[in-house]
Amino acid sequence: MAQSARKASTGKARANSRESAKEFAPFPIIGIGASAGGIGALQKFFPEVPVDSGFAYVVIQHLDAEHESVLASIIQRSTAIETKTAAEGLKIEPDHIYVTPPGVSVTVEGQRFHVAKMTTMRARRTPIDDFFASLAHDQAE
Repeated sequence: MAQSARKASTGKARANSRESAKEFAPFPIIGIGASAGGIGALQKFFPEVPVDSGFAYVVIQHLDAEHESVLASIIQRSTAIETKTAAEGLKIEPDHIYVTPPGVSVTVEGQRFHVAKMTTMRARRTPIDDFFASLAHDQAE
């Protein structure tokens, strides 16, 4: 009896979680992590993505703060999807590609970007992991 009550409770919690996720995630946000060597793959990937997919794409590149990034312009040359650099408070919209700037940690909350300067040692910076963790939390199921 206790097991079936627990299962019913778990089922309701999952349903509530799904309803909550639907409320906060009207469209999928796709996170793509890349090192400097991933540019070629991105140039092959984005031309194959439909302009009206209904998805938002966020490319998180692991670059040193002193390294200037031209990734947004490189991607823009290979697709008709509008490509922007993620910025503090910028609302994430479907049918857009966002590229994170170097030297910062970018997270998402309420489908808006939050940008913070990285303060940890170079060897311990995890911008891709940080973004994915915040995306999973924000988007739920």
